[in-house]
Amino acid sequence: MDFKQKNGVSIDEAFKKFHKANPQAYSWFKHYFYYFKGRGKKRIPAKMIAECMRMEVKLVIKGSGFKIDNSLISNYARLLVRDYPQHAKFIEFRRLKSEPVQQEIF
Repeated sequence: MDFKQKNGVSIDEAFKKFHKANPQAYSWFKHYFYYFKGRGKKRIPAKMIAECMRMEVKLVIKGSGFKIDNSLISNYARLLVRDYPQHAKFIEFRRLKSEPVQQEIF
């Protein structure tokens, strides 16, 4: 069962709703990104940032039993790189399931 079948909305739709209701989550994502960058990390996994956010007592999330759903983590990494393209080299991305597969022509 995929995310949309389970939740009734796509991951992108869920992210937009979550982000609108919880703009502080992105602030904390950036905070931890800069924390690790400032300590000399060459690669900063978005999952590692999310785990730190989950441990953050000051982060209060509306409308969810979770601080951040695993399905939304990559959206925060993509938002960070969209807003700060110079940081793209620190985060590794994989193709989203919602993106079309590019076919090789032989």
